[in-house]
Amino acid sequence: MATATPLEQFSQVVLKDPEMQKQLLTAATDLEGFSKLAVELAQQKGISLAPADVIAAATLSGYIRVVQLKSNILSGAFATEASSGNTTSSSAKAET
Repeated sequence: MATATPLEQFSQVVLKDPEMQKQLLTAATDLEGFSKLAVELAQQKGISLAPADVIAAATLSGYIRVVQLKSNILSGAFATEASSGNTTSSSAKAET
């Protein structure tokens, strides 16, 4: 069995920690800030994460989409939709 990379380890930690998710979404306003914060939070959990790995993963996963989702989350759009059982984004609703 392959050992998880530091980025995979950190991702698992973040997925299980809503407070850390909120911190990452609200504190970082650009990719560089996001990567620095991710590295700091990873270090707090004993994970040695390189900023370049965070930037590469964010770029590959569509950092622009993350920023758009951040905007929706902060505006409360997803909270309202989640409470009604609808997880479709507002932009997707407009297209249908």
